[in-house]
Amino acid sequence: MKHFKLFITEEKAGKIHKMKPDNPEDPDVLVKGVGVYTLSRLKKNVSDKIKDLYGRSTSGDFDLISKQIGDKKSILRHMVQAIIEAEAELKTPQMKRKITMMKKKKK
Repeated sequence: MKHFKLFITEEKAGKIHKMKPDNPEDPDVLVKGVGVYTLSRLKKNVSDKIKDLYGRSTSGDFDLISKQIGDKKSILRHMVQAIIEAEAELKTPQMKRKITMMKKKKK
C-alpha cells in the first residue's frame, strides 16, 4: 500500500508588485484575485469597508457582516491579509536596502 504525503501550503494573499522611485515607502501591492493597489489606497479601501460594516451593524444587517468577516474567501479578509504580508515584506532587510537605494538615487 502506498502512502502519500499531503503538502498543504497556504498561498499568500498579496505581495509587493512594484516599487515607485518617487515614493518607495508606498509600493504597489498585488492582492491575488482582486487587483493591484498602492499600499496607502489598500489601507483606505479596507478602512472604508470596515466603516460600511459598522453602518450595517447599526441597521441590523448581521448576515452580511458575518459573510464579510467569517468567510475564508471574503475579499475584506483577503485585503487585510495582503496588507499584513506587504508590511512584513517591507520590513525585510532586502526591501529596506532597496528603499534606501531608491531614496539615494532620487537625490
